[in-house]
Amino acid sequence: MKVLTWPSSVENIRFGEDEIKIFTKRFILNTDNTIQDFRKYINNKIIVEELKELNILINTLLVSTAECQRGFRKMNLICSDIRPRLSVTNISSIMFINIIGPPVAIWNPTNYVRSWLIKHRSTNDNTKLNQEKASLWKIL
Repeated sequence: MKVLTWPSSVENIRFGEDEIKIFTKRFILNTDNTIQDFRKYINNKIIVEELKELNILINTLLVSTAECQRGFRKMNLICSDIRPRLSVTNISSIMFINIIGPPVAIWNPTNYVRSWLIKHRSTNDNTKLNQEKASLWKIL
């Protein structure tokens, strides 16, 4: 969706329409509205609503297999024999942080630690576990 990659003069009024149809079908968007918005963009260089959504979706597509391979490599490091019980949601979150998040060297955990401590949590916070054990012993 970058104008810089387009030809200098667009003479065909249907320029890009086939590609828009493919993407709208793939992402289940309204084809007619998106094509109209695309024409407005070509004429006025203004991105309107349907086109914004399509642009966001297109920018999330992986461009090369190298990015896919990096993702699979991260997933294999996360899903190991050491952590066999991770849910799909947790794996997805950890992968997102690993792929998108800042490098550990520049990440400052101070705010997160403060938040953790304000909630009166600690590394040995087993109150829930102790309560569960106590209720179990009462039954026996």
